[in-house]
Amino acid sequence: MPPPKPAILSFVSGKGGVGKTLLSSNFAWVCSHFARTIIIDLDFQNQGCTGLFLSLLPHETHGVLHYLRSPDAEVKPAEIAKQLWFLPASSVNDLAPTTGSAVDFLHDVRILELLRAFLTRLCALECYDVIVLDCHGGLDYSSVAAYSLSDHTILVGEANTVAFNGTLELLSFYNLNSRRPEPGSEADESSVAPPGPIHFVINRLAPKFTYDDIQRVYDGLLAGYQGPLNLDRHVLSFVPDESFVAESFGDYAFLIQLAPWSVTAKKIYLLVLTLLPFDSARFAVFKPLRSLKNPKARRKIQRRLISSEGASVKMVMYAYGWSTVLVFLLVIAELVGIAIAPSDPSKAIDEFLRNSLIVTFLVVAGSLCFVYIVRAQIGVMRYYREVLKFRKALVRVKAVRGGPWQFFSLMRLRVMWFCCAMVVYGIYALGAFYLLLGMYFGTYYLFAGKWPS
Repeated sequence: MPPPKPAILSFVSGKGGVGKTLLSSNFAWVCSHFARTIIIDLDFQNQGCTGLFLSLLPHETHGVLHYLRSPDAEVKPAEIAKQLWFLPASSVNDLAPTTGSAVDFLHDVRILELLRAFLTRLCALECYDVIVLDCHGGLDYSSVAAYSLSDHTILVGEANTVAFNGTLELLSFYNLNSRRPEPGSEADESSVAPPGPIHFVINRLAPKFTYDDIQRVYDGLLAGYQGPLNLDRHVLSFVPDESFVAESFGDYAFLIQLAPWSVTAKKIYLLVLTLLPFDSARFAVFKPLRSLKNPKARRKIQRRLISSEGASVKMVMYAYGWSTVLVFLLVIAELVGIAIAPSDPSKAIDEFLRNSLIVTFLVVAGSLCFVYIVRAQIGVMRYYREVLKFRKALVRVKAVRGGPWQFFSLMRLRVMWFCCAMVVYGIYALGAFYLLLGMYFGTYYLFAGKWPS
C-alpha cells in the first residue's frame, strides 16, 4: 500500500522582504509537533531560509539544486529539530564551476517536471506528512513550479500599493507560465491534480485598520480579478507588526518557540488549523492548537489586527491626549471663573464650580483621563513583561553566556517591568480601598440615616 500523499504548501510573494521566510519556517515548526515535516528552500537567488538554518546543516549536506541536476543522487535532508527536516537551496558542495549558475538553471523549461520528480522521489524515501516550500519573492520559474504542485499556495504581502502591485504581477506571471505536463510524459494530465487554491496573507499590518474595513478593501480588490487561477477571494489572515519579533528573526529561526503568546504565533496556529487536512485528534497533540478548538477563540484571533506593543503605544497616546484635554479644560474653567468676578477671583471660582453641568463635564473628562492612564500603564507593564520573556528565552535557546551589555539590557527591562507593575498594583489597591470606604459610608448612612462623623 503506497504511503499517503503529503500536504504540500508553498509560501510565495510578489516582492522580497515581506516576512515570507519567517512565516514559512515557523509554520513548519508548528507542524513538526504532530506531523513529519520538511522545509525546502526554493529561493535559489536569495536563499534566506538556507542562511537561517546554515549553522544547523552538516558540512556534507547537498541542496535542492544538486538533486534537481542529479536525479540519481541519494537525497539526504538535514534534521534541524524533532520531526523537522530541511533541504537548502544549494550548498558549497554544489557550486562546481562547470554546472553554471542557479539563475540560468531556473530558466530550464523542464523545471516543473524536475521538481515533481524530485518531490516524488523524496516522498518515496521518507514518509513526510507536510512539505513546506519557501519560494523566491518575485517572478521566478521555480515559484511557478511550486505553485503547480501545491495543495495550498500562501501568497504573503503587505498592506500597501507597492506590495499589492507585485502581487498582481505575480498572479499574471503564474497564469502565463504555469504549464500542464506534456501528453504522454511520465506525469500526464490524467495523473496530475490541478494546483490548489492561492490564499492571501497580509503581513506586518500597521495598527491603523479595523478588521471589517480592511477586509472590505481587499474583498473589493480581489473581486476584480478575472483570471483563471484558483484564487481565494477572501484574505486568509492579517498578521500585525510586532517589532521585537521581526528584529530578532535572524538571531533564532523559530521565534514562535520563544514567544508562543505573541499575536504572530497565534496567527500561525490559525493558519495551520485552517490549511492542513488533519483531524482534530492529531492537532490536539500540540497544546496551543488544542486551545483553539473553540470557534469563538478562532474568530477572536482572526479579527485581531494589533499587537500588544501597538495597543500599548495607542493607550499611552490616548492617556497623554486626554490628560492634555483635562488640563486645558481646567485652565479654561479657571479663566472663566476669574472673568465672572474679577474683583474677587476666589468667590467667582466657587460660584462657577457650583454649576452642576460644568462639574459633571470636568468629572467625565477626568474619569476618561484616569481610565486611559490606567490602561496605558497596564499595557506598558504587559509589553515590558513580554519583551523580557522573549529576550530571556532567546538567551536560553542560544546557550551563549551574555556579556555586560546583555546583562544590563535584561536588568533594565526587569526594572521597568517591576516599576510599572508596582504602579498598576498600587492603583488596584487604592481603588479597592476607596471602594471599601464607599461601601462602609453607604451602609452606615443607609442604616443610621446620617454620615459617620
